[in-house]
Amino acid sequence: MYDQEMKMEFVDHIVEFFEVLYQPRLTEEDLRELTAFYLLPVGQKLTRMLPEVQMKSRQIGQQIGIRISGRMVERLQGDGLIEL
Repeated sequence: MYDQEMKMEFVDHIVEFFEVLYQPRLTEEDLRELTAFYLLPVGQKLTRMLPEVQMKSRQIGQQIGIRISGRMVERLQGDGLIEL
């Protein structure tokens, strides 16, 4: 019984959290379905792996930004618009 109460409290907190973040875009039913998903093993797995995925995504984004900015500088130099 205690476990069920803890799960329900968790669900309540998750619903409140998602309502604040997603209310303009998702319905209440959408939020309930998301909450149910995150209680499933695959939802818990996703929750555990998200920090690493987010970190790697930032790193990839930085690498892409560095490449693009390097090309832009080369183009601007080639066009005589900047000197370094």
